[in-house]
Amino acid sequence: MRICAVLCGVVFWGSLLAQEARLQDDSRLQETLAIQKPFAPLRAVLRTVQEATGVPLYADRAIADDKVCVLTRERPAHEILTRLAQTLRYRWQPSADGKGYRLVQPASERAREQSLLRAYEQARIDAIQKPLREVIQLLRRYTRQQLEQLAADPNSRLSPEAHALLKWAVDETPVALGLHALATLPDSVLQRLAHGEPIAFSSHPKFGELPMPQPLRRKVVEFCRPVPEEAIQKAAVRFFVDPTRVVLRCALVFDTNLPDSGDWNDISFRYIAIRRFVNGKTELINIFDIMHTLVRSEEVIARHPQSAVWREWHSDAEAFRALKPTPTRAPTLTIPEPIRRSPLVALIRYAHEHGLDLYADAYRIRLLLGDERERTPQTDFEQARSQFFWVRLEGDALMARYRAYPLLRPSEIPEPLLEPLEQKLRAKQEITLDEWAAFATQLTPMQLARAEGWIRLAGQPASHETLAPLENLVVALPALRFWASLSPQQRQAALDGERLLPERMTPKQRELFLQAFSSPLPDLVGAPLIKRYVHEDNYGSLSVRIGSQGETITMTTRIGDPPPPHFRIGRSVQRLDKPLITLPSKDGEEATQQGYSFSSLSEPSPGSPRGWLLYFAVDDWQRVYILVGE
Repeated sequence: MRICAVLCGVVFWGSLLAQEARLQDDSRLQETLAIQKPFAPLRAVLRTVQEATGVPLYADRAIADDKVCVLTRERPAHEILTRLAQTLRYRWQPSADGKGYRLVQPASERAREQSLLRAYEQARIDAIQKPLREVIQLLRRYTRQQLEQLAADPNSRLSPEAHALLKWAVDETPVALGLHALATLPDSVLQRLAHGEPIAFSSHPKFGELPMPQPLRRKVVEFCRPVPEEAIQKAAVRFFVDPTRVVLRCALVFDTNLPDSGDWNDISFRYIAIRRFVNGKTELINIFDIMHTLVRSEEVIARHPQSAVWREWHSDAEAFRALKPTPTRAPTLTIPEPIRRSPLVALIRYAHEHGLDLYADAYRIRLLLGDERERTPQTDFEQARSQFFWVRLEGDALMARYRAYPLLRPSEIPEPLLEPLEQKLRAKQEITLDEWAAFATQLTPMQLARAEGWIRLAGQPASHETLAPLENLVVALPALRFWASLSPQQRQAALDGERLLPERMTPKQRELFLQAFSSPLPDLVGAPLIKRYVHEDNYGSLSVRIGSQGETITMTTRIGDPPPPHFRIGRSVQRLDKPLITLPSKDGEEATQQGYSFSSLSEPSPGSPRGWLLYFAVDDWQRVYILVGE
């Protein structure tokens, strides 16, 4: 009987807590207040209402750090809380003690969010896999003459992506024979390409590379005709997907024994050519973008059946045409720096001009839809309403939810994690390696993906608007994971200039040491592209490369004979700048882009930040991560 009573009690209280609370029936929440929070964590908004009404308000841990925009005039507290929950599709429930209320995300909404996230991830895979499968099947079934006729037919039933890829397959470049070589592989191998794994054909295959067919090798050597064939030590053709833009690329890579002839880049309308001096030899790289896709997160998520509830909630354009700007404007509102380049600004302006309250989710988005020199993006309300947000007009309230919230919400870095770093950066205080490691190693895979630019809105990376150098930290993450594994005594020894030897490390530390030494870099997805905040070289020289577009800066210092494998730290003083640089192209035109330059690694310059060089040495090789300290 006692067990039955306990079970009945559990069921009773569980059903009570599962009920949606009627906030309007609580006399304490009749208190009126105005909230001006253009960018704040959900817990901070609830704290403001709690302080004004005395009603205990909580948010589940999973949603407490959600960032929101709440701008209201004098309104009853229950109305503000109810509309905020409706905007986010969350639910108010009585708290466990019955004295207050708890905001939760219902299980159905968690399932919806996960379903939309999976749909977007699958769309990225299908964007590469489906047209590639179309073309591979054609290459297996038709003759070259038939393929040329199909590629020249503007009325073919191929998808635009497959049609563009087929034109490459019948071209005169090595890319064509490379695609024919792909057609000989099993479908299971080609699926790995769509999932982000590179496929490489090599004249001297290493582990994970495939032997290069003889016809492809002849075509590759012919393409590199300015270089004598006897000077080519190794040639490789690599297919890989650029995850940032979801572009299928082909890279031709040549290792030669030619002397150093300087680093240069050439940008033509078809490919990027890079020459650089690495490890005592000249490396030539030609990168072709062979299939562009258009995967817009807003469109993929908006069309999904799980978004039907949002499509029904969304007000049509006619509801807004009847609104007129109010003659009396509300007081000027300062837009916080984290959302100053965000599409949310368009909603804030619209609500301000039309005398509307505003409830919306908010994120640290740096979205450059116009001139980069503009302080705020020129996104108008109609563009924001039709492209970025689900927007509902309800009385004198504007309620909005980002269409891509299943991507933005899990990829947003919580304020308690960012604020301590930004406070130091604003004060120009040095951030220690311990602090960088503690921050970077807490970032989730989704947060790292957003920092690398994988998550895009309107074709632009939805970067975090932050003072923290996330791009630097993403590249240095393997080194920071190793640093985080060290004991306080080991860290102090390294900071004092001592070398940490692998035989004195724990098995886990040795594993992380080797990962930092050999792990693929974010910039090297399938091909040795541009290295940022890292350099690899032998002990004969110290070669530092920083850049995202191919620019290379090399500094050489004699180091001496290679010591035993070790980890050590070098302090650097460097100043990073992003001047505009102009590069010539084969088309006779000039391409202007932002490059990187820095002052001496060993000599201070005015206003230069301090940083670290994190050395991982094994045998005759070393990898050095550059971490900006301020």
